[in-house]
Amino acid sequence: MRKSEQKQRQGRREFLRKVAVAGGSAAVVAAASKTVAAPAEPETKPAAAKPVSYAESEHVRAYYRTCRS
Repeated sequence: MRKSEQKQRQGRREFLRKVAVAGGSAAVVAAASKTVAAPAEPETKPAAAKPVSYAESEHVRAYYRTCRS
């Protein structure tokens, strides 16, 4: 193997090492930022003006009649 081929292979290996280290570092930073971040203020939901409740209308009563038969 010639020296130029060896340098090229070493260059590729070095590049792959750096990519692997950078990827691992990015994963660690991403995981650390999620665990260290302060919790956001809780969202306040507006109170419902009137709670929605069940209403038995004529079509519901008709359905009940068909179920009894």
